[in-house]
Amino acid sequence: MTTRLVKKTVVIAICAAMLTGCSGNQASNPDDGSVKGNQMESSEQSGSSDNQGEGNKQSQSADQTATGQQEESGNTESDSNQGTDGQQDQYDNQAQAEETTQQNLALYEEFLANNAKVHIDPDRDIGEYFSFDGSMQQDCTLEEIVNAIIAGYISDNENSKISLEGIEYAYIDCGNDGEKELALLISTPEPNEGWLEYMVIKDFDGELRSVYSNMAWSRRSLYFNEYGFIFGDGSGGAAYHSFDKEYIDADGTCHFVYSDSSTDGLAYDEYSPSLWFNGDSHELPDSLELDGSYVFLGFDFTGDKTDENYDYYTYAKIADNPDDEWDNGFRGYFYSNLEKDNSIYADTHPLKRFFDNEGLHIYTLDEIDKMIADKEASLGITEEIKNGKGAEWKELTYDFEPNIPNLNANNFLERKEYFPLSFLLTNDQNGANTSLRINSDGTIEGSYSDWNYNNATGSSVTYKNDFTGKFTVTDKLSNDIYELKISDYKVANEVGTSESNEYTPGSISEIYYVDVPGFDDGGTTYRLFCPGAQLAQINDAVYSQLPDYFREDAFENDVLTKYILFGMDGNNYLWRFFN
Repeated sequence: MTTRLVKKTVVIAICAAMLTGCSGNQASNPDDGSVKGNQMESSEQSGSSDNQGEGNKQSQSADQTATGQQEESGNTESDSNQGTDGQQDQYDNQAQAEETTQQNLALYEEFLANNAKVHIDPDRDIGEYFSFDGSMQQDCTLEEIVNAIIAGYISDNENSKISLEGIEYAYIDCGNDGEKELALLISTPEPNEGWLEYMVIKDFDGELRSVYSNMAWSRRSLYFNEYGFIFGDGSGGAAYHSFDKEYIDADGTCHFVYSDSSTDGLAYDEYSPSLWFNGDSHELPDSLELDGSYVFLGFDFTGDKTDENYDYYTYAKIADNPDDEWDNGFRGYFYSNLEKDNSIYADTHPLKRFFDNEGLHIYTLDEIDKMIADKEASLGITEEIKNGKGAEWKELTYDFEPNIPNLNANNFLERKEYFPLSFLLTNDQNGANTSLRINSDGTIEGSYSDWNYNNATGSSVTYKNDFTGKFTVTDKLSNDIYELKISDYKVANEVGTSESNEYTPGSISEIYYVDVPGFDDGGTTYRLFCPGAQLAQINDAVYSQLPDYFREDAFENDVLTKYILFGMDGNNYLWRFFN
């Protein structure tokens, strides 16, 4: 499998909204009653005049206006101070947040530079084929984490040709609280499988701790959005898929949201897969007729992996024009759009009748959607969190070499490489197969088989043999080209002998032991072209025999990326590297 890793530049944006306000009390004018009282008092006084009364009114009104203005001025100044204080608090909070974020990112960058450690918590690890159990409660650098992952896979297969393909990282904001977490992606593929380890690391007051780790491979994908919402999907075969949702909140706690298992293609084109529910497999009757392709879904909201049964079941009709969402990770519970039609849950519907007879309660899609919405709400998952943009991964440049015990120069080539090296004979014809394995000490072993089956009689004729021998280096023509000589070659069964077996009456299996193509020409000298050899160093006699598909796969910018073994004498047999 070829794993495509998205590599983008991480953009970190910190936004602060500054809300400022200033309010003041307006001065109130004297009311009419107050003015009239002054006028009456003035008219009753001896020697008073209307002018004096008017003068008193104007004087009092002026005094009151002045007083009101003074009060307004005082209130305005007080409110202005309050607004300034609030604005200063906003600035202080923003500055503190920016300082915390910078410290936060600086610690992550120290870890990415292999200069800081993270505390591994295996309780936060939910990987299936690899887990950090061996790193129980340990503080590890990035390099130590990579080595622990590699060692874990090698412990399962000592001949594993695992490698470190790359490391990527992204800054996400779990829980959308403004504080950054570090998401990590470590790619350690083998020739036939691409292992991807995902981790989320959080800064707890200056201490880095792992809050999530999980893995993906050829049948399992994981996608992270910018707010810590995780959606995964997996394939169990042509008709069987699973989907799951998880969420890391602002405190670094990972919550299981739900998972579902889907079986699609129900009663479609005269084929219907088996359905699993109530602890057993169930078959739809051949007589069942449906108006299109349907999917059967089982939902789990507990996350209990010890219970293989799902809690809630439904079915739905697949839309005629499904809008697949594989590219960015599917955010729902099936990879195609489903029709929302409650009429399919009527008691008269063929599927509903089938499940009723099987004793399985069926929920409608609307009821399932309500369960999902309630679970998300209980975990604080908002629409903004759930529908955030995908994490923006960036490739990390690192300066350490991973510790891969079986990748070393302790071999007969004295070249850093995985052993054994496996080859197939390019000259094989008519379905014959010759394989060769070169071990680290130069010893070789392999087999040849050409099986011919008679359909009419059920009988077969096989030409075969096994062989052993040893290669030694006679010359090193360049850093990537070696001259080899074979010795001690022998076949396991004497050439020309045979055996016959009748496993069933009338069906006879005949085996003829022959010399092995590739070593049957008396040739003793071979040339080994290693990865790194230039195309110009490979002569036409070699290059012309290579299959087109191998040429396309084995050369990059005119540099060889796979091994080629060529017989320099005899029939000039050509062997191509095979993972």
